[in-house]
Amino acid sequence: MKKHLLAIAVASAVAAPALAQNVTISGRMAASVVQEKYTGIGQNQRVVEDPNSRVIFSVTEDLGGGLKFAGQIDMRLSNDANGVTENASGNNFASLSGNFGRVLIGKHDMHYNEIKDLNAGYATDDGATYRAMLIDVPTGAATAPTRVGGTRVQNLVRYDSPTISGFNATLGFSTNPGADEVAKVASAAGLTHGPNNDQGQATMTIGRYNAGPLSAYFSMYRSKADQSNITLKSNLFGGSYDLGNGFKVAVNAGETSSQAGVAAKFEKSGLSVPVSYTMGNNEFVFTYGSTDAATGLTASSAKMTNLTLNHYLSKRTTLAVSYTTLTNESGVAYGINGTAQTNATAGADGSAIALGIRHNF
Repeated sequence: MKKHLLAIAVASAVAAPALAQNVTISGRMAASVVQEKYTGIGQNQRVVEDPNSRVIFSVTEDLGGGLKFAGQIDMRLSNDANGVTENASGNNFASLSGNFGRVLIGKHDMHYNEIKDLNAGYATDDGATYRAMLIDVPTGAATAPTRVGGTRVQNLVRYDSPTISGFNATLGFSTNPGADEVAKVASAAGLTHGPNNDQGQATMTIGRYNAGPLSAYFSMYRSKADQSNITLKSNLFGGSYDLGNGFKVAVNAGETSSQAGVAAKFEKSGLSVPVSYTMGNNEFVFTYGSTDAATGLTASSAKMTNLTLNHYLSKRTTLAVSYTTLTNESGVAYGINGTAQTNATAGADGSAIALGIRHNF
């Protein structure tokens, strides 16, 4: 009997550290059908899309003394595509957190995800259209505008402060935000970075305030890529307010620029104003966006509208329908619904209607 009790005690002691570790699997399945067209240029298409389906593996461990480890592997996939499409292109990281806040190393959403769009359903991919008004900058009439700080940041070291009286901050640094770092190459003089390889980097500074019905933020993004002399800058600020009785309103403003070396800078300002109303299981979201003409590029302003209806079949499953319109001036070629124009034809106006479904697990 004593040996039996001793075995149980030893097994419990060995199992205790494992029990402190928590592993979870979560994610979402999504699919949508989109009818998209651009007037006057014959670019009409009907497509099936996957609005960011994913499987997320998360692990946490309590290390004691208020210290905690957390890690994540975020697998993105396209459930409408042929062949193997899964890849770990989402938010992947290892982190330590405590009373000091959190330190994270890996790849993570930064900057663009601070935008208040008020759309909780995300069963269609309309968000890219109104984010374009804030973080895209046109650099030529015959090219799609450049997106600045509009995706997850690679090679990232991130610090998140504790929240004090509703305020918190995030600081980020990346050794190359959009791709793997370029390796050094051998030469007679030893290892060098080659011509025009400036070891690109990016910095991010974000401040937030959340208390009661008010939420506000500002975010600054600066980057320069490896083997490029192009400097990208983006500033965002805005907030949202819960008016009660199902109504919410938000305002986002942004200024974005792109400059190659000492050449002329392309710079523009943008605005988006979303309004939402929730009634029972239905959420209506209307968003207006606009961008002024970029410096050095005439007739390059644009406007968009989006109306989305999210119908919540359950807490986890959402059915959505949306309609988006886009108006380009003659010197610019913004795209709609997360996709660029096929030929980036300046002055082409667009519209899209989308029907989608999303399930969270």
